[in-house]
Amino acid sequence: MESLSKIDAPPADTKNLRTFYDTCEANIRGLEALGVKTETYGSLLIPILLKKIPEEIPYSIFRADPSVDSSLDRLRITMRQEIETREKGHMSSPKPTTEDEVLVPTAGALLTGTQQ
Repeated sequence: MESLSKIDAPPADTKNLRTFYDTCEANIRGLEALGVKTETYGSLLIPILLKKIPEEIPYSIFRADPSVDSSLDRLRITMRQEIETREKGHMSSPKPTTEDEVLVPTAGALLTGTQQ
């Protein structure tokens, strides 16, 4: 439980949110493996986790499930779904190119497969 409260708050990017979620899940599953039920510490952990995640995430989570703060299991499910949705959104959007990166076509593709 102490290690869960000491997890650093992640930045708003999806990769760090996923790392935060995975770390929380690993700790929670560790407690479950020791026989500690989520009902015994869930009401203490929910506000801690909601304060650590970036500000816009709880809005999305409560929009998806208004009673998510009543159960740690519901929070875990809804948080996972939110992160997966963000990951899918990033996969479908085109990757931005930097201004320094200039894509110059080459003739190398024309020469592949030619015999000499």
